Amino acid sequence: MRNIAGEVEVSEGAGQVTVDLESQTVISPQGARFKFEAPETLRQMLLQGVDEIALTLARSAEIDRFRARDRERHAWAY
Repeated sequence: MRNIAGEVEVSEGAGQVTVDLESQTVISPQGARFKFEAPETLRQMLLQGVDEIALTLARSAEIDRFRARDRERHAWAY
């Protein structure tokens, strides 16, 4: 079994570890590949470079439509 930390230690810290979010793979300094799974929403946020607020703001039109419908249905709450 390969050990990523061991490979970095053997390289005296010069070995690079690569995390590929597209393929959800970690690549060791010697080229060993280790699969991992990340929650899809988190993975997309990292790939797009956005946080939870930006992700929410990207759906502002959808949110506005919901609020308009909700205001009509529950006018007493507004």
